[in-house]
Amino acid sequence: MTPAQKAQQESAAKSAYDKSKADLDAQHSAKSNQIKTDYDAAVKKTTDEVKANQTTAEQQHTQEVQNATKAVSDAQIKVNNLTQLNQQKQTELTNAKSQLDQAKENSKHTDSFDNSTYDNASDPLIFLSSASW
Repeated sequence: MTPAQKAQQESAAKSAYDKSKADLDAQHSAKSNQIKTDYDAAVKKTTDEVKANQTTAEQQHTQEVQNATKAVSDAQIKVNNLTQLNQQKQTELTNAKSQLDQAKENSKHTDSFDNSTYDNASDPLIFLSSASW
């Protein structure tokens, strides 16, 4: 083999090697890019699912807190209304007892029929004589 043939053969081998290396590098790069793309997609999908579940759980928790807060508020309103009604009834009871005590006191001091009670009455009294019957 002549030195020119040897150089040509080495050049062809080097060319074949360089082409093969470039092809393998391109395949490696494409495969690496595909793996990265698949990995990024899987991470994004998982992250989105976690966020969705977290958001759903947070929304559910928030709704439960709102429902409980409303229930407490409604119960407090009922308690306030019942307390007010109780106070009103207590006042009415106290007034009724006072009126009863006053009536008892008045009846102790009155020995006979007292017309002064009827003088101040709001309903007029009609007196009928026996001649008008």
